[in-house]
This record gives sequence, C-alpha cells and structure tokens, in this order.
Amino acid sequence: MSPKEQILCIAAGPDRVREVAMRWTASHQQGWALFFGDAPDQAFRAHRLFDALILYRETIEAEGQRLLHAAARADCWADPRADGFRVQQLIPGNEQGPKVECFAPARWEEVTDLATQRANFEAWMASLAPVPVGRARPRAGHEHDEAGVDFGPLATMAGEYLVDGKANVQRILARTRAGARSRSAKTAPHRSP
Repeated sequence: MSPKEQILCIAAGPDRVREVAMRWTASHQQGWALFFGDAPDQAFRAHRLFDALILYRETIEAEGQRLLHAAARADCWADPRADGFRVQQLIPGNEQGPKVECFAPARWEEVTDLATQRANFEAWMASLAPVPVGRARPRAGHEHDEAGVDFGPLATMAGEYLVDGKANVQRILARTRAGARSRSAKTAPHRSP
C-alpha cells in the first residue's frame, strides 16, 4: 500500500501554528505507521491511529507543542469499538458520544497535553453507570428485573459438592422428587369425579 499524505497542524501557542507533512499507511495486519520527513526508520507504529498519534505527540509535547487535531482534544479519546480513524467525544455520564475523525482540525483552546487528556478520559469512565459483571444487558423494559437463575438438581448437587466437599444427597433427592411430583401434577389431565 502506498503511503497517503496528511498535513498536521502543530502549535506552540494560539498564534504560533506551523504545518508538518506526514505520510501514513494502515493495514489490518500491521496497524498504522506514521512517517515524518525522509527517514523511513523514524516511524510511529501502533495498532490504532490514535495510539500512533500518541507516540508522535509524546515527542512534540516534550518541546511544548500541541497537535491541533481532534485526536488531541481535551474532550476526545479513542473508541475501541470504532474503526481506528475516529475518536469519540467524551460526554460525562453518556457511554457513546459523537465520533470525530482523528485528523479533524481543532483550535488551541480545545486541545491539551496527553496527561490531561488521559485524566479527562478516566474522569469520564468514572462518570458512567457501572455495568453488572457476568450479566447480559437486559432487554428493553427489563432493566430493573432481579437477576435470577434456576439451577437443576444436578447443578445444585455439583455446587454443594464443590463448596462443602460432599453433597447432601438425601435433601437433593427429596427436593428432586418433590419437584417431579409438582411437574407431573401440573401436566396430568384433570379428571372430574
């Protein structure tokens, strides 16, 4: 794949903006590679474009410069579910915000350094409602239902054996017989006297 060209805007302040020519390639096997200048060995490589831009940002931010694109906005972070070319706008309490292309232009006031951007991402993560672990998302209208599972007698016996070292076989058999009687009573045809 031949490299594509992209002009990046870099700034050392609101009125000190310069353009930097960059070439990039992307593949599902090798990820993203960003090249600056004529040295092909000086590439920033990562699985996602956002991560490759982070590697580049680390070099320019050490010099007091900022990337003037959406990938460096204080309210954006990479969405692992997206295609890698976009970032997600972080809206506190909202799991999915609008998607913005990484190379979309941004003003000096909108961008920040990587540490602040990462802190904003972590604050956004903390603002989200917790997701119950080990439970599939409920269907619409069932959000407040109790989580419940009905285990059969064999699973119950296995669980007791794993917890206690041995199962209470008499209790399990009694419960199994009672359950079988109630099921047969429900399915038996009704006879009139």
